[in-house]
Amino acid sequence: MQDSERKDESKKKISQKIQHYFPALSHHGLWLMNYPIPLSRKEIVRVFQKKLPAYFSRDEVNTILNSNTHDPRAHLVINTLWKTGIRVSELCALRKRDLDPYGKCIRVIILKQGIKHEKKSGAGRRRKPRKVSRQTERIIPISDDLVAELMAFLHTTGNREKSNSLDDPIFPWSRMTIHRIVKKACKRAGLNDDRAHPHTFRHSYAVHLIRNQVPITIVKELLGHSNIASTLVYLRIVQPDKEIILNQVEW
Repeated sequence: MQDSERKDESKKKISQKIQHYFPALSHHGLWLMNYPIPLSRKEIVRVFQKKLPAYFSRDEVNTILNSNTHDPRAHLVINTLWKTGIRVSELCALRKRDLDPYGKCIRVIILKQGIKHEKKSGAGRRRKPRKVSRQTERIIPISDDLVAELMAFLHTTGNREKSNSLDDPIFPWSRMTIHRIVKKACKRAGLNDDRAHPHTFRHSYAVHLIRNQVPITIVKELLGHSNIASTLVYLRIVQPDKEIILNQVEW
């Protein structure tokens, strides 16, 4: 067998595996061979081997929210995590100026660390790689009820504090405090298991979007993933409802 034939056979096997393990890919129009963002074999294997993320269903999240109506702080934290999918570090970094109540969105800014490899100098020696930081941002649309809840919270806290700068944090608590708030909120709802963690709501957000037919590329952008392979793992959880899809077919 020639090299070209081996490569074609290998591509065919990979495609068959993808279609077998990820039936949702065909539903989202993401066949590997025609996918606009190239995936290496290493990245595909990573999607297969990655541990499935734990998440809450929409009903479970609503149970948590309903169990914390008497605690505005906990309700707001849970609601924000659930309806934006942001990381704890991003939640803590949100400033008042990042909320746009008229545009119904928030701006999430994150500082990403990376390694820069310098080119060889004139003497032919390669310089040592150095750490570099770059600031990235993304815009996340939010619902009317979350806008109202955030504005009400800021109005209340603004009246209590001496400073009312746009650079003030929306959530003036540490990451550890957020973790404790989430754990306590989940416990009130009777969901005090391994999922009682802020990052679980990020997974829940992604799963909920895909179940509601949001294209995987948009989910990737909303989550701030640098690689589509990180987003594809959610398709292993979400299986398209065959009955609903068949009902949409015109005969």
